[in-house]
Amino acid sequence: MQRIDDQQLIRRLRPLIGNRYRYLQQEWSLVEVLVDEGSLVLSSLPGGYAIQHDQFGRASRRGPETRLIPVFDTRGGGYSEELQELLANRIGG
Repeated sequence: MQRIDDQQLIRRLRPLIGNRYRYLQQEWSLVEVLVDEGSLVLSSLPGGYAIQHDQFGRASRRGPETRLIPVFDTRGGGYSEELQELLANRIGG
């Protein structure tokens, strides 16, 4: 079996941007792949809005919640449990 290096894997995740997933009992859209951090950025779909704060920490409006998902497991190498759960629960397609 051919091994994919970390950077190559993260580049291969880019085409998944825009896909929808069920994660933590909520629907999310993959909005970005952060190559340098080895993370995926999820944005909640309508109905999953959170209160956003302004630069002074005051509540200013409701907006989509965002969440970072690590690609790699920090303990033993391999892929993170969060990534595996996310990819197993794609909505549609």
